[in-house]
Amino acid sequence: MRTLLLLASPLLGLATPVVPVAAEPGRELIRRASGNSSSELTAGDVRLDTRSGRVTLNGEPVKLTAQEYKLLSYLLHHKGKVVSRTELIEHIYDQDFDRDSNTIEVFVTRIRKKLGADVITTIRGLGYSLDDPAGPLRA
Repeated sequence: MRTLLLLASPLLGLATPVVPVAAEPGRELIRRASGNSSSELTAGDVRLDTRSGRVTLNGEPVKLTAQEYKLLSYLLHHKGKVVSRTELIEHIYDQDFDRDSNTIEVFVTRIRKKLGADVITTIRGLGYSLDDPAGPLRA
């Protein structure tokens, strides 16, 4: 989706395309920037459709809270990378959030209960990952 800025030429009486202006960055642009051209993100049997907001496990719908969904979506967009607790807090909450809170750990525990204990890997001292990028660090 692109929006064209048109400039009317007073001499010709025509509208002339001048500068292509990208539309407000939408989900599709963010997906492409992170290497995901599809609206569906997967990790094993877990599927998250970014268009519909649906999460399924083995084809069965799974209900997640808004914060659980944000956390899972962020990890899926960064699959294979270790994502720090601080990075997750910054993505999910406003700047004035209490960083000493254990809500990320609570959300990870809830997601593991709903999707399976092996979906999110804890990398001790570093953060969380959906694919364990370095086997020996697994906690």
